Amino acid sequence: AYNTTAKIPVDPSQKHVIYYLHDKDDNQVKNSQGKPVVAAGNGKTLLLETPAISADVTYKILAEKPAPDPESDPEAGRQAFANYARMTVTRYREYQIIWEIWNEPDSPRFWQPEPNVEDYMALVCVVAPAIREADSHAIIVAPAVVGMSMAGWREFFDRGLLDHVDAVSVHLYREVHPETAIELDIEPLRDLMAEFAPGRDVPIICSEWGYSAAGNPLVDEDIQAAFMIRQLLTTYYAELPVSIWYDWRNDCTIHDLDECHFGLLTHD
Repeated sequence: AYNTTAKIPVDPSQKHVIYYLHDKDDNQVKNSQGKPVVAAGNGKTLLLETPAISADVTYKILAEKPAPDPESDPEAGRQAFANYARMTVTRYREYQIIWEIWNEPDSPRFWQPEPNVEDYMALVCVVAPAIREADSHAIIVAPAVVGMSMAGWREFFDRGLLDHVDAVSVHLYREVHPETAIELDIEPLRDLMAEFAPGRDVPIICSEWGYSAAGNPLVDEDIQAAFMIRQLLTTYYAELPVSIWYDWRNDCTIHDLDECHFGLLTHD
């Protein structure tokens, strides 16, 4: 009968699929409240209710599987990031960029809800091949960690980090003199890498390191400037082919906030 609604079955509907009702011209059908006729599949019979029908009409059902939610589906999140990396490398490959996978995944600030080597390596295992696919000559470095123990490094290498990177990246932040990085970090790391990759000369690079002129009683702006030179000399002596100072310019002007005062230049 005309001027009544009809319920169109989807039997069975599929879980995680969204069903839309469209007319024969592919326009989305709306109900009497002006809202689209749409429903989520549940694995059972699903009924899509039409608006009141006043003439002969043809409907069709469109099914769509929405993009997975990275928070509820970590693998989907990793694949999405790999796709992003592939597209980015494809666009900029002529510039011979060094690609670093993530930043400080050993910090809860950058890897939430908490750092996890297994999860990070799952990311590396999909992102590194995506980068190679986009540029077979790409230089890939990881894991860009700060203050990592040798036990932590061993877990990275046990999970195959050295199979995916061209260099191992570290952030050598410390509150003491730059020269301590050689004995405390670089040499032990190099020895451990030799254990996992005998016969391979995998470089170590320092992809971030600096000293703040606030928050450390040992460092003012004069000491900060001196430490920059000593830091570069330390990494040069240790034969690290890349050494990056953080930061070029102060990020902000809060007097006693250390993050504001890593720069060689003032904020203004």
